Amino acid sequence: MAVESAADRAAFLDVDEFGLSVTYTRSGGGVSVFAGIFDEVDDMMGLTDPGIVSASPVLTCRTADLPTGAGEGDTLSIDGDTYAVAAPPRHDGTGMTTLTLEAVS
Repeated sequence: MAVESAADRAAFLDVDEFGLSVTYTRSGGGVSVFAGIFDEVDDMMGLTDPGIVSASPVLTCRTADLPTGAGEGDTLSIDGDTYAVAAPPRHDGTGMTTLTLEAVS
C-alpha cells in the first residue's frame, strides 16, 4: 500500500522540479502527455573483467498517467529524443511504473 497520495506523486514528477514532459504515442494510435523522471542507468554486463557497460534508458511515471494498454512497441518523445518501450511496464504496486526504453534512430 502506498503511503503517499496521487497528489504527492504528481508533485514529485513536476516539470518545474524533477520531471520532464513526456509525449507517449501508442503503437495503435492515441497520444498522451504527462510528466516523468528520465534516467539512463548504467548496466554492467559480462562475468569477466573488464565487463561491458551499457546505458539503459528508463522512465518512471505515475501508473495512472499511462494510457490503457501501454506497453512494448509504443514510443515516447522526451526532450526532442524518441524512445521505444522495450519491455513490459513494471508497476511497483504504489502507483508508480518504470518503463525500459531504447533509443529510436
